[in-house]
Amino acid sequence: MSNNTRQNQQKHPVHKANYVTSAPLVLAYALAGNVAIDLEEETFGYGETKVSIRDIWPSRQEIEHIEDEFVIRKIFQQFKEKIQVISTFYLSLTKKTKHYLDRKSSMEFIKNSIS
Repeated sequence: MSNNTRQNQQKHPVHKANYVTSAPLVLAYALAGNVAIDLEEETFGYGETKVSIRDIWPSRQEIEHIEDEFVIRKIFQQFKEKIQVISTFYLSLTKKTKHYLDRKSSMEFIKNSIS
């Protein structure tokens, strides 16, 4: 069992099954000792210490708090930093004047090359 999506390519010939799942579920099944357990209903663990998946799985509110506190803030901070770097770079550019040939000299060039 793995959360690696390339795990099917690494299947050993003696394996009867191969599962791809999230990292927390890999850990829960490893603690349970097998995959033939109903994690929502049964407890698992060693010795007298038995836990339920609800004991170790974070609630939706806990996940949203972590996202709001760290992940979302970090993404916006990185975005803001990139904008500031780009803005300072853009403002530091100097306008280059292009030198155009005047129409008369370019026409003379064309006339001379045709004749």
